[in-house]
Amino acid sequence: MWQEQYCPEKYDLDELVRLPPDSLGGAYARYMKARGIRPDFYDDVKARHKLHYLRLRLRQTHDIWHTLTGYGTDPVGELGLQGFYFGQVTNGQSVLIFAGGVIRCLLTGSYFLLENYVRIFSEGYQRGRDARSLLPVKWEQMWGEPLNAIRNRYLIAVTDWRPPV
Repeated sequence: MWQEQYCPEKYDLDELVRLPPDSLGGAYARYMKARGIRPDFYDDVKARHKLHYLRLRLRQTHDIWHTLTGYGTDPVGELGLQGFYFGQVTNGQSVLIFAGGVIRCLLTGSYFLLENYVRIFSEGYQRGRDARSLLPVKWEQMWGEPLNAIRNRYLIAVTDWRPPV
């Protein structure tokens, strides 16, 4: 993708939401609209080198990965997705985000939440390791495909994790 400088066409959530709810584009658009998230949250910039391109692409597809994995946007869900990222691509940023959550729990004495953070990050890590590589996928060309078919193709297990009562 880096060599071809793949950059997806801009898309409109109002158009994607017209797709079936069980398609990638339909599920993604509903996910984004329900949370008030815009796909153009980050400015478009030209990648300067391969690592920069990778970071930009991960940013572009972050919420698509939320849709694919089932991890929410709450702090626990975000850490689950960071674990998934770490299972896909060993990187320091995911670990730093996880460490920040751990430190916040320690400073506030939120040990029950700390246990949840460790569990969800570990689960995400294992699910990321078990899945096929999602980095080279051009998700924006798959909007109309059934979400479950895509998950099956890439071996993405959807989280069913809920905090213990």
